[in-house]
Amino acid sequence: MFKIYISYSAFDRIISAEEQRPTAGRSNLYRLLKQQPVQKLTDEDTKKLKANPEEVLINPSALYILDISPSEALGIQKSY
Repeated sequence: MFKIYISYSAFDRIISAEEQRPTAGRSNLYRLLKQQPVQKLTDEDTKKLKANPEEVLINPSALYILDISPSEALGIQKSY
């Protein structure tokens, strides 16, 4: 099953911004977050992933939306 892991802060920002838009104008990401099971990560969980990025290999086909810098995300993507 396709899994989505997202930081609480990122989830809240996306949902808040998208719900200000008209229903027809909402993004596919918003629709995906509303339709699929989502595992929301605490700040501690996000820090744990930053410290141990190899843990993304536990669910390699999952979508990770983390509240980290673009350079950190790119580093994880290139490494794993």
